[in-house]
Amino acid sequence: MRVYFFTVFLAASVLYSAQAQTTQDSLNVIERQRIELRDQQARLKAKQDSLVNERLRLEQHQTSQQQQDLQKQQEQLAPSPQQPIIYTYQQTPSASTVVKREVKNIVGLSPIHMFITGVEVFYERLISKHSSLQWSFGYHNMENYPDVDANGNVNTYNDNSSKLGTAFLANKDRVACSGLRVQMQYKSYLFQEAGALRKLHIGPSLLYKQDEMTFMTNYNNSSYPTYPPTYQQYFAQALTGAVDVGYNIHILRYFSIDPFIGFSYTVPLTGKTEVNKVHVDFLNPYKQGLILRTGVTIGYTF
Repeated sequence: MRVYFFTVFLAASVLYSAQAQTTQDSLNVIERQRIELRDQQARLKAKQDSLVNERLRLEQHQTSQQQQDLQKQQEQLAPSPQQPIIYTYQQTPSASTVVKREVKNIVGLSPIHMFITGVEVFYERLISKHSSLQWSFGYHNMENYPDVDANGNVNTYNDNSSKLGTAFLANKDRVACSGLRVQMQYKSYLFQEAGALRKLHIGPSLLYKQDEMTFMTNYNNSSYPTYPPTYQQYFAQALTGAVDVGYNIHILRYFSIDPFIGFSYTVPLTGKTEVNKVHVDFLNPYKQGLILRTGVTIGYTF
């Protein structure tokens, strides 16, 4: 019987010891899990605090930047004590508006040629910030023969009827002439951009021109003409290279006046006889040589 109870007691002790060991192991696992959970919570709390601090820093930076921008705007809007605000009212565009108007073209004419019964027109186009090209075309045609009545008699009292275009010719009261001219010029605007096609400019040019003159000769100045008049024709061509300096002045916003002066060198393309007859000093040079030249143009800008 004692052996039986001892055996039962021993078995109970073993079972209790095993159960106690199992319980202790479970408690150890639970404790480790609790510690890990606490550590995770601490890390999460630290991460949360870091995010909150970063958000606060960003908000402070944004607020500071907004205050700086607002201060700059106020400084820009605030009037300077040395430059008080002056309010003006204008009904017409100011001078600054006129200067800044973008201009790339000019069309116009040379008024001098109108005095020699002709016309010369030009077109100027901006090709870069500081330069332009100008093309010109001119034509003139005049006749200044003596007056003849119905009977063929010549009026000898017409010496004062000579036109300006032939006034410099030797036989100014016995000539008819016509001619044309074509010129291309490059202009370089100095000291500023040529956006308004104004101010000082310098540039070379090349001119082709031709003239045809017909002289009346051998006519009878008496009351009873005994022979009909005869005519002699001369035709001349020439190339002229020139370098001009001019100053383009804008007036009335849309118009310009361009006086210029320069030197030109003429090379005749025809014979000496034709050149001598057609040549009229600096007004209409055909003889080879270097001469001074000048002129003025009037144009419309756009």
